[in-house]
Amino acid sequence: MSQPSYAEHIKKRWKTVLLFGVITFFLVTAFIIFFLPFEFRADTQVFIMTRETSFEAPSYAVVATAERLGENITHLIETSRSLDYVMEASGGRIDRTFFPENPRKQLNKWKRSIQTSVVPGTGLLRIAVFHPQRDQAALIAQTIADVLATHSREYTGFDLEIRQVDAVFTSTLPARPSIPLNALLSFLLGCILGSIYVVAEQERLLKL
Repeated sequence: MSQPSYAEHIKKRWKTVLLFGVITFFLVTAFIIFFLPFEFRADTQVFIMTRETSFEAPSYAVVATAERLGENITHLIETSRSLDYVMEASGGRIDRTFFPENPRKQLNKWKRSIQTSVVPGTGLLRIAVFHPQRDQAALIAQTIADVLATHSREYTGFDLEIRQVDAVFTSTLPARPSIPLNALLSFLLGCILGSIYVVAEQERLLKL
């Protein structure tokens, strides 16, 4: 008599697999709720245009130039110099204690708190800021947009015009960490672990 396949055995022991999934789901969700800080998200967009571009240049060339400069800006925003600009421009309204005093940890915290990306084919630069306090997230996002508008030449070396085209929008609920996504992934991981356990147990019994 042929032995049942692993899939058939897992199907028969589906309750055990499901139990592993549920237990992992609750453990991960509890860890997120009690041990990880929740962060709100603030978003805005700026438009990048270079004044040095000829008016006779094709539109695709103008956009390509703006995109290239935007990519440079995304990296420059993540520097400690940019953090200093933002802190100074806020006039002390940004809570400096949110960022550690250690320079390396401070920079890592700054990089983790911001996300920037260029929208392809538009010359638009998206700015997202994460912070445990909604008002601080909005303030940092707005200040970054203001700093880009006033220090664009220092960022790129080109004569740029950067304009904020969207008001700052702040999430109503915490955006990080994502409880639904992490809960789903933890449940699936638990089911995988449960399947491995069931198969391993079956192999052990067959060897007896």
